[in-house]
Amino acid sequence: AVATIGAFAVQEFPEAVAVMLFYQVGELFQSYAVDKSRKSISNLVDIRPDYANIEKNGKIIYFDPFNIREEFNDADYIFCTHSHYDHFSEKDIKKVQKNGTKLIVTKDVKKNAEELVGKENVIVVEPKEERVIDDLKVKTTYAYNINKEFHPKKNNWVGYIVEIDDEKYYIAGDTDNIPEIQNIECD
Repeated sequence: AVATIGAFAVQEFPEAVAVMLFYQVGELFQSYAVDKSRKSISNLVDIRPDYANIEKNGKIIYFDPFNIREEFNDADYIFCTHSHYDHFSEKDIKKVQKNGTKLIVTKDVKKNAEELVGKENVIVVEPKEERVIDDLKVKTTYAYNINKEFHPKKNNWVGYIVEIDDEKYYIAGDTDNIPEIQNIECD
């Protein structure tokens, strides 16, 4: 704007028009670049996985199985972070569970979990616990949202830190960047 005013002030009208034209072309390119960036970010979000699993020492561990496309029935352990349908999906748990699968859950799904795998194979957890489950070292932490009603801290939903052979894996669940997870160490 200053360059255009200056060009008009010294009566260099072609230069003033050129400055305005180049400015508009620059705005057009910037708008195009921003739109492309937004689409790229959106595409990356669309490829997020629906669940995580680890295969280590002949053991298969699933975390929040959801949208399982085929029946594997190979899970030794299934960890669910909370009761929402995309974290505790009975349909998908059935696709990965096998006889003797241990299901690690929060207390709000205990009854449903027991119906799926039997009372003897359900382990109920809350935040801030440390347990050894067979050869897995398991710690839990809080998982909640700060400014959203549907993931409140009072629900005692969890994230997991699972240690296998001195390697630590952190599964956050649905959480914001909350104070309780600031010092979590994982590999």
